[in-house]
Amino acid sequence: MREQKKLNPKQPGGCCFDDAFRELKEHGTAENPVVFYESVFHRQSDYGLHWHKEMEFVYVQTGSVLFRINQNELLAGAGDLICVPRSAMHSVKHAGNKLETARFISLLFDPEILKGPSQEYCQKTFVHPLLCGQLILPFLLTPDSKNYSEIIGTFQRLYSCFKRKEPYYQIRFRGLLFELFFGFLNGEGYTFHKQAANKTVSAITGVIEYIQGHYDEDIYIGRLAEMANYNENYFMKVFRDYTGKTIVKFINDYRLEKSKEYLISSELSVDEIAYKTGFSSASYYIRAFKSKYRLTPKEFRQQT
Repeated sequence: MREQKKLNPKQPGGCCFDDAFRELKEHGTAENPVVFYESVFHRQSDYGLHWHKEMEFVYVQTGSVLFRINQNELLAGAGDLICVPRSAMHSVKHAGNKLETARFISLLFDPEILKGPSQEYCQKTFVHPLLCGQLILPFLLTPDSKNYSEIIGTFQRLYSCFKRKEPYYQIRFRGLLFELFFGFLNGEGYTFHKQAANKTVSAITGVIEYIQGHYDEDIYIGRLAEMANYNENYFMKVFRDYTGKTIVKFINDYRLEKSKEYLISSELSVDEIAYKTGFSSASYYIRAFKSKYRLTPKEFRQQT
């Protein structure tokens, strides 16, 4: 059972995600990078905004859940299948009434296991476009979708194969993955892009890593936009779409989280911590801290 904690997607620095929203949990093993999870969501259950290198398929058994995948919000009910591309920013939360329980099965796997000789037909026409983000499968498959029964049947066989773990099941599993994708490609809703879709994710991730390394310095939005190779207005829109925060709020929130570390582990004064974490003044830092945590830095330190 995959433990689902109630996490705030606006606070990625918890035990499950790092400050770049990357999920810290390892899925599968290096030898077999495949895993299934069974999840139960009750009222207010929320698995916050994050990403991972694996692709993910989620089959909703009962109830309803709200997925956010990059800029898209998708309401999924019983019988629906969600497809989350590798490295896509996504979150999921309970979406039914307060008495309704949502149950779903998630398949996560590293699509690198599909790789073979680079010039082979399947690699050139399917695997490489999938890995680099040029092939995008539909995010939501419903019972009305073309090839629905075939795709869901293959998903269920994958689940059974994984649960039984018969000798050499990995060979069977890999074949079933190709069968699953064959169902999608013979269906509808998939798209090919000349430019890799995960280029945007890489650009935003690069900006987040820069912020993490330079939070104690002056950070200019124009400079970040240049790093991402976007004009400033488009960059701010894309950043908010992918993280759920404005760039200014993201920077301030990260600085505030770092300041908490200093408040807990050092004897630096509040003024010193303000400047050490990149705030322009101690008064601005105190206001921002109290607005976010409902405590002043001094009060927070006294409670720890």
